[in-house]
Amino acid sequence: MEEFFDSEEDKKVITGTYAVFNGKKYEACFVKSDRVTFQDEKLVEIYSKEPVEEDGLEKYGFGKYLCYKKVVDIEELSEFYNIKEVCDYMGQTFPIVRKDGDTIRIFTQDPSFETKGFIQDGRDGFVKEIQVSDAMIRYVKNDYYSTYMIGKLLRDRMGDEYDKEYAFGILGDRSKIGIRGYFQKNESFFIYEKDPVGYMTFNYIIGPFNKRDIVYACALQLGKENLFEDYRFDQAAQDVYDKNRFGSYSEFKRYIITSCKY
Repeated sequence: MEEFFDSEEDKKVITGTYAVFNGKKYEACFVKSDRVTFQDEKLVEIYSKEPVEEDGLEKYGFGKYLCYKKVVDIEELSEFYNIKEVCDYMGQTFPIVRKDGDTIRIFTQDPSFETKGFIQDGRDGFVKEIQVSDAMIRYVKNDYYSTYMIGKLLRDRMGDEYDKEYAFGILGDRSKIGIRGYFQKNESFFIYEKDPVGYMTFNYIIGPFNKRDIVYACALQLGKENLFEDYRFDQAAQDVYDKNRFGSYSEFKRYIITSCKY
């Protein structure tokens, strides 16, 4: 889940990844992860600068590198999330990839911004240096835990019948064709299917769904709705599934922008 923080507490927010274990908040990270993939990573490392004997954290390192760590299963956590900085600029919201005094670097994968002062940054996208005073900086929260638990529910019920190419909780490998899956944007979820034509082309993106309805949307997409009768759509969710389809990523992005969602 992604959500903006709009209170005076913004100034106190520290970006990073956190987990709540036994009611306490710790800094955290996926174990041995080079990217966030929910289909195969379920171990999380929590750590603290101070000893926490009651939670079983063990001493690690020495001197200025001393900390206390523990590896836990993601299902032992009540929350697992990341807080990052984003900014509103030119009517859109961009992730901030670097801050340097009064200057920030923002990023997009939309090639149309190359004509708006952005320059290509390798093969990944386009960046631009702007003044902090020219943008509104906000904080956004990405809920890894909810996305993981949705994927776990789907896999557990389908057993060996689930599609191993299905992208649980992420946009999948966008360089491949025909991939289906679901992803999260703001408090909403969407299902999608990649088009065989190009890198960022889609047969459809459908949504938004809440945490419950995305389960049945995925089941329909996978042809396993008989296993999820208790998650069957109400009429409102059925209308979204039938009618709220985006034919391209740019169309989907316009919806996000006009809905005031990042």
